[in-house]
Amino acid sequence: MGQYTVGTVPYICNTENNTELLPSIHVAATWEIDTIAAPTAGVIATDITMVAAASPLPAGAFHEWKLAKALGKSSYKEEKVGDEDGGVKKHTLVVEMNKVTAARLEATQGGCDHVVLFKDNNSQVWLLGDKENGCAMVRGSEIGAKNAITVTFTWHSGKNIYQYTGAIPV
Repeated sequence: MGQYTVGTVPYICNTENNTELLPSIHVAATWEIDTIAAPTAGVIATDITMVAAASPLPAGAFHEWKLAKALGKSSYKEEKVGDEDGGVKKHTLVVEMNKVTAARLEATQGGCDHVVLFKDNNSQVWLLGDKENGCAMVRGSEIGAKNAITVTFTWHSGKNIYQYTGAIPV
């Protein structure tokens, strides 16, 4: 086996420190999802299926949200909550959306559980939440000088987030 140095590792996405998420996420309410396949070794390789249109509701879809990558507020973290025997993991995804409009404020008001697909700078797509236990969404109340809002998705689960390699149903 050869010796590897830092110089042999490819520089990904031309970012300064590679800690940012890529500039968009895909969000769906749990009611929009029909099925999410069970993971194999932490990976969901089968496409997520969405509910069909049923008047008055449209067909389910993941909705792309453009993020304010340059503002530097997108992050994901996982932390253990509770004791070692009965604790769960608290998964937190924080994103900042610029160019605030009335439609963006409406879309980020919360009120139902969500599933979020997000891509890291290594081009890996991750699934946060699931159909039975989606993640809660909370929007920050300050718009600020940047005309941006912060949206936080939180998922409490004993599970890890899953890598997703299927198609994103939009």
